Amino acid sequence: MTQETSIPPAVLQQAADWAITLTYDQPGAGQQQAFEQWLQQSELHRQAWARAQSVLATFGQVPDDIGRRVIKHDQRRQQRRQTLQLLSAMLLAPPAAWLAYRSEYLAGWRADLRTATGEQKRLHLPDGSVLALNTASALDVDFTDQQRRLNLLQGELMLTSVKTKVPLPPLQVATRAGVAEALGTRFSVRVLDSGLFRVAVFEDAVRITANSGRMLVVEQGWRADFSATDIQPAIPLNAHADLWEKGMWIVDNLPLQLVLQELSRYRPGLLRCDPAAASMPVSGTLSLRDTDAALHHLADTLNLRINRISPYWTTVSPL
Repeated sequence: MTQETSIPPAVLQQAADWAITLTYDQPGAGQQQAFEQWLQQSELHRQAWARAQSVLATFGQVPDDIGRRVIKHDQRRQQRRQTLQLLSAMLLAPPAAWLAYRSEYLAGWRADLRTATGEQKRLHLPDGSVLALNTASALDVDFTDQQRRLNLLQGELMLTSVKTKVPLPPLQVATRAGVAEALGTRFSVRVLDSGLFRVAVFEDAVRITANSGRMLVVEQGWRADFSATDIQPAIPLNAHADLWEKGMWIVDNLPLQLVLQELSRYRPGLLRCDPAAASMPVSGTLSLRDTDAALHHLADTLNLRINRISPYWTTVSPL
């Protein structure tokens, strides 16, 4: 356990308050002096301030996305509280989780191939295989005479391997937790928010090898989640699980909160669900390429209200 884990939440909240004040206001001499006095109270205060600066620095590295644009937009008085809540939530996250997020995020922007939030790409790899990248995804391509490997850093990909008369090295998708190897197939690999990785097989089969050495062959029509140490049993695949390639999502009796969590992958900013509407069942076809249209459809069919604090902060609630 690192020393930062002992920082009291109240001190982290104070650091968030000072970060907003000093960065986006015009503090006078009195406020500057008060901040210096707060900072010198203890080592924990200095650690909290260092973490706040790290969060703000990462916001500044997010081109044209939630971080920089939300904060600039939220300088207006009526939106200041929401911006402070966002910063506070990130400060209160466990240090290991925050550092892992920051490392993955920066790695994504240095990747060979990537997509922005809401963007999808489809292209051919050097061997003729077809690669589809889903929203907010990043990967490195490592194709040589000895190997064909894609290193998935974040997001989701769909891979359709090519059949050739000339023997080629195995086609693999590598993750932090292990490798998915195509056995002549069409399959997807996704980085889940839980820290697991999901392999879904639409044709033929895929062999998963976790870092621990555990292996599982997943057949067509099945999917399995895995970590570095374990592979969960395969379960049947939703018949429409590959429609994201066409910008569509068929929902079958899912709670609204889960639906909004999935839609949030395809739009910048925050998409929140009012707890009063969280359990509403949702069925139907939603657009992933036009999430505003998807939200309007939900509002019309479920009698919901779409509240937009800014283009990057949306809350869905009952009428």
